[in-house]
Amino acid sequence: RDAFTDSAISAKVNGEHKEKDLQPWDGGEGATADDLEALETDVSNGWDPNDMFRYNEENYGVASTYDSSLASYTVPLERDNSEDYLKREARATQLAEEIESSAQYKARAALENDDRSEEEKYTAVQRNAAEREGSLSAPR
Repeated sequence: RDAFTDSAISAKVNGEHKEKDLQPWDGGEGATADDLEALETDVSNGWDPNDMFRYNEENYGVASTYDSSLASYTVPLERDNSEDYLKREARATQLAEEIESSAQYKARAALENDDRSEEEKYTAVQRNAAEREGSLSAPR
């Protein structure tokens, strides 16, 4: 059954589309242009997840089954203070630090976190300046 194509998904709403109510941004009384610049470097990702879950339940009747322990997705670790556990935890921390300080990891992270758009990263053909200039020259 075709349930995952654009046609199948849009057919469920029969062409009717409810406009979303957008919420205006209010920076408060003391908001300045500097506050807007701070938004670009803010690492938070918006609303508190619990607020989003509550909003979706109240407005759309969708109840979240999210569990912050992620017990449904992975086997929960049983933490204890045994010598063996503490050694393994220290080793895991050491390995994580080694991986994250490696040149290869940093290069991959830089590729992920650069300023290119999704299209530039994954779909567009990238050419350097010489290739672009050469493609505009007359055929030989």
